[in-house]
Amino acid sequence: MPLATDVVEIEVFDKDTYTRDDRIGTAHVPFHLLERQRGKAITTRLVMAKGVSSERRMASVTVRLISKAPVRAGPTKKTIFLVRHGESLWNKAQERKDLTGMVKQYDHELTTLGIQQAQALNAQWKELSKEAGVDFDVPQSSPALELSSARNTDSHVVPSETTERDGLGSWAPLMHEWDDDGKRLRAFLSAQCIFSSPLTRAVQTTLVGLQDHPALRGATRPLTLLRTLREVKNRGSYDSVGRYSEGDIGPHAKTMLRHSLGTDAAEVLSDVTVNSHDAVGEWWLNLVTQETKAQVMDRLDNIMATLRFWIDAEDKPTNSAILVGHSHLFRALLKSNMNPAFKAECPVWTRALSRKKLDNGACLCIEVEWPADPMAKPTIRDANLMFGTKLSDGSTRATVEGVGADVDENTDCEVNGIGGI
Repeated sequence: MPLATDVVEIEVFDKDTYTRDDRIGTAHVPFHLLERQRGKAITTRLVMAKGVSSERRMASVTVRLISKAPVRAGPTKKTIFLVRHGESLWNKAQERKDLTGMVKQYDHELTTLGIQQAQALNAQWKELSKEAGVDFDVPQSSPALELSSARNTDSHVVPSETTERDGLGSWAPLMHEWDDDGKRLRAFLSAQCIFSSPLTRAVQTTLVGLQDHPALRGATRPLTLLRTLREVKNRGSYDSVGRYSEGDIGPHAKTMLRHSLGTDAAEVLSDVTVNSHDAVGEWWLNLVTQETKAQVMDRLDNIMATLRFWIDAEDKPTNSAILVGHSHLFRALLKSNMNPAFKAECPVWTRALSRKKLDNGACLCIEVEWPADPMAKPTIRDANLMFGTKLSDGSTRATVEGVGADVDENTDCEVNGIGGI
């Protein structure tokens, strides 16, 4: 066991394919500081190696102490929700083949339709929660969302996976593939953490689509940004190049929403605390850089490790979490982590998830299991679309499995597909 007087030394290298890895720098963190701030991110200066300089800002590294205890021996199962952002200005310009609209800016924000898609997601999960009899305290909704749900002044019940509920109501025809006990809905409402890509369209989608979610209430329940959730970077993808960093990301996303929704409607969204976490410095890749498949896989491994070991505001392991991000990254995650038994049992559906994209504003629930070995790869054991959302071509699990021939075997599903998401 480490002692309070110990110092953690971190060495950072530039990974090269054909030559020796270059040493970039070193950082030192006293262990007593990590122990005192357990579960919280600590950013410290990176002392650059001789001959190496930081191009833009002071280089830094961010670390967290998860636990001093050994990793638990048993396998870990969690319910994760993947939410794709609403339509962006890039998406709109790409659909119209408007090259000028695609390249006139970086980090495109949501269109009016994209905001409406996020609003629809928000309205749908709230309405289905009411119909399913899952009760939780929702503050008065903003005018932008046009919801009829009122504040429950009699109780403040944050749902958990054991929350009881009444009948299915009109939820059944929309969610016929769900378990009868509403486990996924309760897991969605009881998610302890919400993570977002730092790109503007994803942050905006989170603020609107997940407004009033229990995991975003108060300073102790922030929206956490993960640089690893950014979209797969293709050469020339202007929408995947960031413009804002650290404390500027949240205010910019909120400002853009205020321009679209109006001051009054957007005011309630400003209450959400945005934790930039590791979205510091230049967290994006430059315009001419194209990520390799290996680089994307490294990012996916990092995301899965974060989900496995993340500790919530109460220093407890998380059983469920919501990720708001991008279609190509999510498709790569699904394809690379699909459990063989799930693929054998549902070959058409798993093939569709590996080849098609989530629709704008869609939500997919995945059941993930990590083996006992902390170095082993986690697998996705089940996946279901939620809240009446669909894949980008309008298909659902029911239509895909019903038709069977809905997926083109020749569909290009490579990670490095053309364009942004």
